[in-house]
Amino acid sequence: MSNPNEYMDSRMLHAFMDGELGGTHEEVLFQKLSSNAELRAEMQDHIAIRKAVQHDIEAFTPPASATAAIFASLGFTIPSATVNAASANNATAHAAGASALRHMWFSTTSAILATVAAVLLYFQFPLPFDAVGSIVERVVSTPGETVVIEEPAPISDLAIPPASPARSAVTPAMRENPSALLPPAVEVRDVTPRDLELLAAAVAAPEQPGRVRNEQVRFYDLIPRPDGVTFYARNVSMRSDPSPTVVSQSDPWFSNMNVGVLYALGDNHAIGIEGGREAFSQHFFGTELGMRVRYEQNPLAYWATAVYQFTGDALLPHVHPFAQLQAGGAFDLGPLARATLGLKFRPFDRIAVVVGAEGSVLMYRFQNNWFSTNKVGMTYGVSYEF
Repeated sequence: MSNPNEYMDSRMLHAFMDGELGGTHEEVLFQKLSSNAELRAEMQDHIAIRKAVQHDIEAFTPPASATAAIFASLGFTIPSATVNAASANNATAHAAGASALRHMWFSTTSAILATVAAVLLYFQFPLPFDAVGSIVERVVSTPGETVVIEEPAPISDLAIPPASPARSAVTPAMRENPSALLPPAVEVRDVTPRDLELLAAAVAAPEQPGRVRNEQVRFYDLIPRPDGVTFYARNVSMRSDPSPTVVSQSDPWFSNMNVGVLYALGDNHAIGIEGGREAFSQHFFGTELGMRVRYEQNPLAYWATAVYQFTGDALLPHVHPFAQLQAGGAFDLGPLARATLGLKFRPFDRIAVVVGAEGSVLMYRFQNNWFSTNKVGMTYGVSYEF
């Protein structure tokens, strides 16, 4: 059986057919018979087999009188109860043999399928050569060699070869001028412009790579990285002068939130832009119908500025001071200037936490008169350097 539950159902069915199944298990078997068509078919097969065996036994079993006559001629007497018991035992043996043959067929089929699956897995995932057997290295020792060091013979023992007749003797003039013994200098021909061009091309030629690495190129490797660019976002909590006496038109979640981008000109200097949305309290005076009138409002306006930032050397590990100046304007209001002094803490190579003090001045004009709104407070945020 391919399923353990089916195997247990078959065992209960055999025990029931043999009259060996208990009452509790009979209820379980009857429930399974009511819902399992295959189990009912198996039960019908067993009943048909038992009927066929019983029919064969009755057809081929000799009459009890003939058996008794044969045993009587031999001097034995066989009771009729023994004949009936023998017949019953033969029927049970035939039924048990059929059931055992059925189980043996299923077991043989499962073993063949498991063997075929194992062979297919072996050819699909073969073992490496190192795992099949260890590699035996053969070490051959070479005999030692004797090294004989011969000392050169002394100069006095060397034989002086006779002078060659083709070689002229050293004259007194050569002794006075030893440079005459040297070979004549090699003549250097004139260098042409073409030679200089070839030499310059050889020097300027790039060095060819000795080896090409075979690596996978990912999509994001093809996108140029903006080196020296820093993106930051920060919030400001500032007190205004004059203080706001009128509620702003709206108060969105990104109010007093500033974002900016910086480009590094060097290790200490950077320039960029910054923008945000902020409420500016305004108190100013004007004239209406010849009367002096005081106006109070608190508009929420977008603003944008150009930024210059100076970052100093580290005061502590990963802590750098910085100063920032901004100049721009608030839309529909007037020019705006900001100044920030603070610290950058770099817990990682590209990420920095910013905290500092900031002040701003907004200038606006009404009826040819200039007024201002001053703010001072704290700022905090985070930046990421590409």
